[in-house]
Amino acid sequence: MRYLILVVTLAYAAAVQAGFCDVVLEQAFNVKNIVLYERCALQENNDSVQAFLGETYLNGKNGVQKNIQRGLLFYHLSAENGNASSQIALAKQLLKMDENDADRDVLKSYLEKMAYFLKGELGSSLDGSILHPYALLMLAAENPNQKWFYASEDLNGTLAGGLIKNYQISKEKKQQVLKAASEWKQKKMFEAAREIYSLADYQKFEQAVRPKVGRADAFVRNQAMEKLKQDIKKYKEK
Repeated sequence: MRYLILVVTLAYAAAVQAGFCDVVLEQAFNVKNIVLYERCALQENNDSVQAFLGETYLNGKNGVQKNIQRGLLFYHLSAENGNASSQIALAKQLLKMDENDADRDVLKSYLEKMAYFLKGELGSSLDGSILHPYALLMLAAENPNQKWFYASEDLNGTLAGGLIKNYQISKEKKQQVLKAASEWKQKKMFEAAREIYSLADYQKFEQAVRPKVGRADAFVRNQAMEKLKQDIKKYKEK
């Protein structure tokens, strides 16, 4: 039931007035106002607050009772928003949980719930899946100018790069997660374009980058993608 409530809350996110998080974050956090923090994290999709709640629930901090699945949810949402710290934290937690049978069952249960409640209901960003830990670390380690529409400026490339060096993965699996990370980035790129462009401008961008007929011209495609990066910066500065 708790997960259903979260999903319903997310579904109505677009109807919430902007600026709610600003009011909430002016208050010092305590257990009594955690509901307000969750509302900020879910309805305004604030990646920093999502990361804070992920850590709080996962470790039972700040006077909040430990709740692993709820912690995973908020870290998942923050990582989806491109928060590098959350991508690293989620990758480390997934690896840790995969080390023993009991935690692996908890993780499996969580993923099943996410897939059941979120798939197909809230758009492509929240389809119930979590990227492979290696892919999460790769995305966190990326150079800032390669990132798309990341909600925060929190970058941890050096830390993620160090973790990748210690990560053992087969060549076959690496190819799979490289593909997954690439697809994730492309998804983020088109989500960003849909958010900041009018329908006509989005269709123009899509035609330049991913035409429905034929192949994209490399020069035109790169120009459109570079323009999107600049437009995102302007959008975020408003």
